[in-house]
Amino acid sequence: MYDNEFSRMESVTERDFGDYVKRHILNNRSIHKFGFNNEPPVMEDVIRKYTKEEKKDITPVFIIFINDGGVVRATKKVIKNAAVQPIFW
Repeated sequence: MYDNEFSRMESVTERDFGDYVKRHILNNRSIHKFGFNNEPPVMEDVIRKYTKEEKKDITPVFIIFINDGGVVRATKKVIKNAAVQPIFW
């Protein structure tokens, strides 16, 4: 979950996505919500998680960002640099 701050969330799968947003975001007071968007730090954290912290697990990941497309140039750079990783945006 991100805006101008971000929080790592539990991974979601096809088995538990039903009320994920309500359970883990809307009902979670510790999650900062509704600021301005800043995708690059979040994307860099995703890359770090799957390429350094969980390096042994080579399962590809599919990341969904829901945003208004505000930080375009920096976001493109992160995506381009991560293109060699098994991370799909």
